[in-house]
Amino acid sequence: MSKRKFRSTALQDVDWANVREKLKNQPVVVAVDVAKIDFYATLMTPDRQMHVILRWKHPLQTRALVETLQAQLAGMNFVVVMEPTGTYGDPLFDLLHQARIPVYRAAPNRTNKAAELYDGVPSMHDAKACYVIGRLHRKITPSAGSSRRHSNAS
Repeated sequence: MSKRKFRSTALQDVDWANVREKLKNQPVVVAVDVAKIDFYATLMTPDRQMHVILRWKHPLQTRALVETLQAQLAGMNFVVVMEPTGTYGDPLFDLLHQARIPVYRAAPNRTNKAAELYDGVPSMHDAKACYVIGRLHRKITPSAGSSRRHSNAS
């Protein structure tokens, strides 16, 4: 299987008009790879296509990410799914919850096991992790809202 190219864009450099055009009001999963400083996320539609991979510095830009999602995806059906990695993702989780954005937590062991099934390579990197997290969420919850949500967001 050929290797997939993963190119990320800094949060402040994303062409949101182009992204919204590609999304065309489809349900969107924002799949987040949690880390200590360098966070990545992808916006995935039901056909499992990634329409942008964005990156930001945590905690410096985390509030900006939440505000950007609220503004740029306003009126769209979207959820955030993130893999809990220690406590690094807790501030993002809390900000999403406060913003009333539906947020789910992915099981880390499922994500790690799915890495090799995806492309035959057991190793994981940030952008690939986003894709695997989003793909697993789509597989488990073909319709948004049927997976267990660990937030009171609605």
